[in-house]
Parts: sequence; structure tokens; C-alpha cells
Amino acid sequence: MSTLQVANLHFEATGNTRIQYYGNNIISVSSSNVIFQTSTYTNGTITAESFNALSDLTYKTNIEGIDNPVNTLYNIRGVSFNWKKDNSPSYGVIAQDVESVLPDLVSKNPDQKTVNYNGLLAVVVEAIKELSDKVKNIETRLNNM
Repeated sequence: MSTLQVANLHFEATGNTRIQYYGNNIISVSSSNVIFQTSTYTNGTITAESFNALSDLTYKTNIEGIDNPVNTLYNIRGVSFNWKKDNSPSYGVIAQDVESVLPDLVSKNPDQKTVNYNGLLAVVVEAIKELSDKVKNIETRLNNM
């Protein structure tokens, strides 16, 4: 097992792993089994073949359904935009919109707000199910006419 501790960042990797710290907050990790144990920030692009978020039932408590997911999403704009730093195009939501209806999904730092897109996805899933049920209901009524 390889480990690397840099400031508050701890890397732990198993197998054929290479961890290098180049200074200036540049860390290179080459492995398929890496565990990051920290809150990190990057102002660039992170690329990987897959990102997994912990979602195991055994780690959760106070599990409840999502009320009015469609109405909730009406208050959140999906937008296209350009990043100010380099004018590169992107798509997403506006943190302030999300914060107005789902404040638990927005984290605040002194200079910025971030959105938990995994949490937002749960609302989207429930909204799709709600709309699908409405469509099935309408289809049933039309077929019975």
C-alpha cells in the first residue's frame, strides 16, 4: 500500500500505484484503487473513467421521500453559460436557484457557492417518476373513453 500526506489531504492506494506530489498543489495518482479522504477543491477539470458517491443504505439515517419534486425543479433553471475565467462553454444550474428550494444541496465558501449534483439527481429521478405516473394516468383515461 502507498500513502501520501500533503497538508490536510491523505491518499491511500493499493496494488500497482504511483503517487507523486509536485508542489504547488499538484498531485499525480496512477492507480485503479485510490481512496481520497478529504474535502478538496480544484478550479479546473477533473477527469476519470468513473466517479462513485457513497450511497449505501447502511450509512444513512432519516430516509424520507422527496415531496413535490416537479414543483421543486420548476424553481431551478438549467442553463448554458460560459465560464468567466476562460470563456469556455458549459451547462449546469445556478447555485442560488438551487439554494432557494434545496438549501441542503448548496455549500458556501467565502468566494463561491457549490452544488451537490448527486443530491439534485435524486430530485430529478423522483420528478421523472411523478411525471411518468401522470402520463400513465392520462393514457388510461383516454383509453377508457
